[in-house]
Amino acid sequence: MKIKEGIVRQALERIGGFKDIKVHPVLGMEHPWGYRNKGHFQLGYDRRENRVKLGFFAEGSHALVQESCRHLFSPRVTSLVVFLEDLLSTFQVKVEETGTGTFTPGLRQLLIRESKANGEILVVFIYSGKYCGQIKDISREISRKYPEVVGICQCENKRKSGSVLGNRVEIIYGRDWIEDKIGPFSFRISPASFFQINNIQTAVLYEKVLEYAALTGVEEVVDAYCGIGTISLFLSQKAKKVIGIEIVAEAIADAQKNAERNGVSNVKFKQGKAEKILPEMVAKGIAGQVKGKKPELIVVDPPRKGCDRELLASILTVQPQRIVYVSCNPATLARDLRILADGGYTVSQVQPVDMFPQTAHVECVVLMSRL
Repeated sequence: MKIKEGIVRQALERIGGFKDIKVHPVLGMEHPWGYRNKGHFQLGYDRRENRVKLGFFAEGSHALVQESCRHLFSPRVTSLVVFLEDLLSTFQVKVEETGTGTFTPGLRQLLIRESKANGEILVVFIYSGKYCGQIKDISREISRKYPEVVGICQCENKRKSGSVLGNRVEIIYGRDWIEDKIGPFSFRISPASFFQINNIQTAVLYEKVLEYAALTGVEEVVDAYCGIGTISLFLSQKAKKVIGIEIVAEAIADAQKNAERNGVSNVKFKQGKAEKILPEMVAKGIAGQVKGKKPELIVVDPPRKGCDRELLASILTVQPQRIVYVSCNPATLARDLRILADGGYTVSQVQPVDMFPQTAHVECVVLMSRL
């Protein structure tokens, strides 16, 4: 934990130029094993054993490592992975192969998502070429052995980088979603949904967001990068109104469904770029209220690359009283905090959370207040 706290402190000082900021001790897990609810497993073929193998690429290479990360998943998922290796080998499924100047398309990855709330599992086969002709027989064997697998899907993705999934996901068996919970809220999670991979620590993270938000029931709040609405729903417990903004249309559709399924009526979602929508909302009146009224709080939870520069400029134009920044990358966090600090905000508190035990990654919740 001290190492991760040091990573945060060094980034804030070296990149952000912040000195003497209060960084709280890292909030860790009591039992930091088997916590991941999602895995993108790479595939390879061992010619010596004539066997398909699942694992992860070693850092900076395409060398397949099998065992190193399996302790991060539940025993049920680990058992399923071993079964899939046997099953795919028995059916002689063609897997993608890369070599010096060569490329053979085939089954590239397996996405496995598990609900920590009820044990449901979703499996997605991802191909770089045409689909396996035996996929229905394979799916039948999976569902027979593992009744907790409620959905099996497939998709094609020929891109070398970018999104793991292709544009179209086809259902082979069951359904293309599972249901999971964070705190008191349940969420419908499809293959492409962004959902934090550690349920226990996500609840810790979101409770800290709610604490830093310091809502009294009269505030109108904006949740930029709202995804499927997880943070928005937590904020709705103590806010008068929450506006969630997200550029991905599918995520907004999921967010609206999640609000409905949880009976939350004081949350509204808008699809588009937050840096464009924020100024428009203030000009027109937040949630149709008084024109020029500013949100008391803006929450941002961007991807690893950090906030878009236009969004930071929009936040500084809108000038909320408080900003809560949720970050999975201390380097881009420090960079963005410096921009906001130069625009008139001060860093009040920094709380690191160990969302990814057994790795070097660390999440942070930061409270900023307008000077």
